[in-house]
Amino acid sequence: MVQIFLSIMAVLLALGFAAYLLVRQRNHASMGLVGALLVCSMVEIFDLMPLTHPEKLLWWKNVVLFFESLLPCFWLFYSLTFCREREPGKFSLLLWGMLTASLIFPWITFNYSAGMLFYSPDFAEEKILFLSSLGYFYFVWMMVALVLCMVFLERTLVSLTRSDRWGVKFEFLGAGLILAVLVIYYSQAILHRSIDMNLQPVRSLSLAVGVCLMAFSWIRRGSGRRIRVSRQVAFRSVVVFVVGCYLIIIGLMGAGMRYLGTASQRPLL
Repeated sequence: MVQIFLSIMAVLLALGFAAYLLVRQRNHASMGLVGALLVCSMVEIFDLMPLTHPEKLLWWKNVVLFFESLLPCFWLFYSLTFCREREPGKFSLLLWGMLTASLIFPWITFNYSAGMLFYSPDFAEEKILFLSSLGYFYFVWMMVALVLCMVFLERTLVSLTRSDRWGVKFEFLGAGLILAVLVIYYSQAILHRSIDMNLQPVRSLSLAVGVCLMAFSWIRRGSGRRIRVSRQVAFRSVVVFVVGCYLIIIGLMGAGMRYLGTASQRPLL
């Protein structure tokens, strides 16, 4: 089965790179990346179980939801520390607030079961999870959190000099690829109020390719130089955030129109 092969390949690559970082590159950014890769690996592993044992869908998805809930926290920590001279202990209250707010995802998984977030009357045939109202907002905010991680990575990238930017470009491409595909995967919640698990091969492939790009960058350049993000750069980066918010609002409008029965065949954009 293609999905099993891609998942195993992605997990082995991610775990191998995580082991390298633990042995050779111990700093805040690398530890954040290790956490993110381990969580992505666990999601890949346990998301295979419902495909092979659809009768235990909700049981396995409870496990998957727990690891998925850790994605925003680890990716956000990584995006805030990579190449930055400011240590986590010197984060502003706003940044600490964002990291603290990301813990709401594991809190939800501890207090609400998978059956309260989605249902799938014919999962063995369709591989589609239909979201409840709680599941809808959960995955929408999951996507928002991952978009925010991409914004912080972009802020760091444009703050680097041209030579330093060249040195880390493959890591940004790798991390950006993984995050972008995760955003697309969870954006189904906005567009269709469901999660199509038939897209798992794309997610697995993006993890494998992204890990290869990041590993190449780390092995070639080492830990690299740390920088300070200027306010001017932060202002320019708001454009990316605004575009992300615009797409989210358009998606919410489309979902609202479908709910009210007023959706037409004409596209919103």
